[in-house]
Amino acid sequence: MRVLMLGKQSSWMGLHLSHIEAAFRRRGHEIIVGDYHRMALFCGISLPRHMADERRQRSLERLVKRFRPDLIYCVASWKYDFARLKSYYKGVVAIHDLDGPHNPVKEVVATFRQVDLPLTASQYMVRSAAEEGVKAFYLPSAADTDYYAPMELSPDDRRRFQAPVSYIGRATKRRVEFCSLLAGKGLALYGDRWRRNPESRRAGLDRCARLSRNVAGRELVKIYQASDAMINILQEPLDRFRTILSLQCFAIPSTGRCLIAEYVEEAEAAFEPGKEILLFRTPEELLARVEQCLAEPGFAEAVGAAARRRCLACHTHDHRVAELERLLQNG
Repeated sequence: MRVLMLGKQSSWMGLHLSHIEAAFRRRGHEIIVGDYHRMALFCGISLPRHMADERRQRSLERLVKRFRPDLIYCVASWKYDFARLKSYYKGVVAIHDLDGPHNPVKEVVATFRQVDLPLTASQYMVRSAAEEGVKAFYLPSAADTDYYAPMELSPDDRRRFQAPVSYIGRATKRRVEFCSLLAGKGLALYGDRWRRNPESRRAGLDRCARLSRNVAGRELVKIYQASDAMINILQEPLDRFRTILSLQCFAIPSTGRCLIAEYVEEAEAAFEPGKEILLFRTPEELLARVEQCLAEPGFAEAVGAAARRRCLACHTHDHRVAELERLLQNG
């Protein structure tokens, strides 16, 4: 199968797309990746929005006619006129929604209507689409279990990143509320706003910030590996819907580290609570899970090891591509 994958190739999403691309190749598919941002530039120069949109559409048309894909797979964000695309392209167009109700639900469902295969990492969006007469398919994120794998840390990296519990993410009022109870538990925070956020400073969390910048790539893996446990807290407004296992919720367990994650409805089907993942709903429950890891020698390590086994068995990109193949065959 010839696959054209469309997405954003910069920052962490570019790394994610490269892992998906590799999975397609391992399963024998020919694949190229189109960057929707670069497609909208003129000789590397940004254009006014209406001109950028038109250039993106023309760039896509040229790419489709040159490569002649069997499948166009749009990941996470879609900035295309799908009616225009379908006027000259007769293959399958799939979109993979990784944001769910973080975006306006009606707009997402309206986009689902325009394509052949709507995919989403949110069970809430599956139900919302069904209520509007649209069939969307649940396809969660995954991890490259070779990239996110246990690794030996250098003495410098261990001194720099070692912590009983760590959190990587943007400082917000809600996240400060959760993390504030852990300030005395050896918490390490990563993200450029923890030292600048007023609520964070009032809660004393600025002193838990290890770096004054954001982290990405292999540095993330080092932080996961150097931490006895990692925390994942929902971003707003997903906290209202309790949906979507983020990319971190597969990447962290793949490294064999214990994940303490805020409850979402998809979690219990992906991992066994208490054995492969620890879940919380309130700041007090988060504190209890962290204290359990600190109090019981070997407990967090056992949870992390079981989680990696589950990722290897169920949550690789190869598993997701295989499921996508099945959906296309049953189409």
